[in-house]
Amino acid sequence: MALSDLIARLERDAQARLDDVARRTREEIEQIEAQAGRASAQRRDAELAARRTRRQAALDRELAAARAKARGEVLRARQTLIDRIFERARALLPTRATAPEVREAIAGRVSRSLSYLGGAARGRCSAELTGALTRPGVAWEADAKVPAGALLEALDGSVTIDLTLERALESGRAELAIGLAKELPP
Repeated sequence: MALSDLIARLERDAQARLDDVARRTREEIEQIEAQAGRASAQRRDAELAARRTRRQAALDRELAAARAKARGEVLRARQTLIDRIFERARALLPTRATAPEVREAIAGRVSRSLSYLGGAARGRCSAELTGALTRPGVAWEADAKVPAGALLEALDGSVTIDLTLERALESGRAELAIGLAKELPP
């Protein structure tokens, strides 16, 4: 084999090796670029997912706050309505005090209350009720300041029993308010 053939063969082998190294280098570069692209896409997807999560959490908080505010407004409106109902009931109390069933109820409460006062007391009530509340041991006095019901006071002044309709309304207010709230639309 001639020297020129040997040189040509060495050059071809060298060129083949160079071509092989270049091909493998290109393949490695393509793999690295593909991995970098995937990693970049994963980072981008992770960042987008984190942003979505943060935005959803913020939206959920805002929605919860808006719901709480709306629920508060509804509760305040319901409470205002219940308060208005009680105001109206309080305004009607003087007219109800003279109803026969109310007179009987107050008279029954006077009779039961006298046992706590030793059977003797001073009583104050509206002029319309004095006749209905007459009991032995009770000196009744008409008092315009007690328009709906009666007040019984121990003779020594140590105890006063409030038998007014207003007091009855206030003592039953919590239970009545619960009943009213159940009847109101949500």
